[in-house]
Amino acid sequence: MRSSAGKTGERAGKAGGNSQGNERNCGDADGLICPICMEASATYVFFLVGTLMVFRAFIKWLQQCGSSGKCPQCKRSYRLKDVRKLFASVDGESQKRIQSLEAKCISLEEKNSALIKEKTKWREREAELKKREAKLQQEIKQRKEAFTLIETATREIKMAREEISFASREIETAKREIGYTSGKIETPGWVRETNQIARLIETIRLEEVHKSLLFDALLNLLGAQIALASIMDFHLLLRLHRSDQMWGIDCLVMHQVLES
Repeated sequence: MRSSAGKTGERAGKAGGNSQGNERNCGDADGLICPICMEASATYVFFLVGTLMVFRAFIKWLQQCGSSGKCPQCKRSYRLKDVRKLFASVDGESQKRIQSLEAKCISLEEKNSALIKEKTKWREREAELKKREAKLQQEIKQRKEAFTLIETATREIKMAREEISFASREIETAKREIGYTSGKIETPGWVRETNQIARLIETIRLEEVHKSLLFDALLNLLGAQIALASIMDFHLLLRLHRSDQMWGIDCLVMHQVLES
């Protein structure tokens, strides 16, 4: 049975006075499938140039191009008055195929939606992992800096102990040179010792813990020296000044000489 679309196409071709109506559909519409939107429908628009389009696709095309223009498939010129509207029946097999394709499209859309949600979830997890990585990197950096400070503090404490030990030996040497029956103790030697202790404190002034350790060590050292000096009957005067950035010992002067 010949379709109404074929009959109308032949009539349109004869009315045009050329062989365009006898040409094969330039869109190669397989089983009444629109070559533009790839959909099957019972309502088609027939161009005299030989192209079948779904009515919805034609309306959209018409809104873009106006009442006259070129066929979207074969690019031939047409006029709106030459366009024909056809009603084609779809057989049972095609209808089943349409329903199958629609069901498949729905299934694919559901899968696509699930994949989009999963993708969003993984992106959120990736962002969270990146934040955690940045935080861990910051912690590693801080710990490295702290370890460097600890190493520096350890070296400074070691140097401070060596300086204190050296100062103690110098004081013991000075005492032996002076002796217990000397008339006077020369002030410049003690001033020299005081300057050494002041430089020692300045080297570790950056850390409060270093200041505390050094200050305790100096107090112990000076306490021992004062105990020894009491045997030789002389007094020491220790004057300490504190500023905003450092601890320093300004002067350590002996004011009384040994009695013979």
